[in-house]
Amino acid sequence: MKKLITARMVRQAHRDGLKAMAADRSQYIVTPEARSLAKDLGIALVEEVTGAGQDIPAGTIDESTVRQIIERVIERLPAEKRDPALIREVVLDVLKRFNK
Repeated sequence: MKKLITARMVRQAHRDGLKAMAADRSQYIVTPEARSLAKDLGIALVEEVTGAGQDIPAGTIDESTVRQIIERVIERLPAEKRDPALIREVVLDVLKRFNK
């Protein structure tokens, strides 16, 4: 079942200092108010995190945590450097190395 991203969640993300939120369309539904508020507050809604949990090494970390890592990396990068697919690839590569 998809999770709902509301304006309340966007406000909380802003209070927490986040600059990006995962909003993968296969996992989340973003309300129109939340989308508008995120734009006003400068919070990127990253909709391209699809497959963030694919190829996660067994016994390392769950999909939710991988998504959080990706969000944290994205929020710290300048907009022109944000490539969710590449970030996912790097995060999973690092996890595989720690799993050896």
